[in-house]
Amino acid sequence: MTLTHSCNTPWADNWLVDTGDEPALHHGLSSFGKIVLEEMNCLGMIMDLAHVSVETMKVALNLSKAPMIFRHSSAYSLCPHRHNMLNDEPRMVVSARAQPQAGRGTQGSKQDSGLPLPQGSTSSLVMVNFYKAYVTCGETATLKDVAGEAGARVGGVSVPPLPAHPVPLAPTDHMDHVKKVAGAQSVGFGGDYDGVS
Repeated sequence: MTLTHSCNTPWADNWLVDTGDEPALHHGLSSFGKIVLEEMNCLGMIMDLAHVSVETMKVALNLSKAPMIFRHSSAYSLCPHRHNMLNDEPRMVVSARAQPQAGRGTQGSKQDSGLPLPQGSTSSLVMVNFYKAYVTCGETATLKDVAGEAGARVGGVSVPPLPAHPVPLAPTDHMDHVKKVAGAQSVGFGGDYDGVS
């Protein structure tokens, strides 16, 4: 279940709070939102953080005892759309996975967003999307922008790589970026399939 879309809810602030287009109502999760999160954990529901504000995401990752997903998010450093994840956000997925329950709290280093990194124990997943506005910040996007050019196996069949080119020093596709920041176990393919050819 996604906590918000493009408006604040009675339980969580949405991503437009970070752009200044919406006011923060809860500065993360409301008291009711914390009850919703706890109940979703008890029911075994997966929470989607794709449309939440940075502060909402950090509070949710701090409090959750269950895995969460970012159902369709890409890397802000490759396409600076505010819907995308800042560089510290995939690190939070790792931080949340790696820290023991007893270490919960808001202490930690500060990265891009200026807020403390959470420390919990979830195994959350960043699912990179295929929406051109979030992949290239432009009118066109290709699979290469999402998942690079290396050879792959599809349905047990080897697919040859695209023509060779010099290996860049920094990731140039979203899947590789999230993998390098959060680890291969933390990245997947997500929704928003509009506009990638």
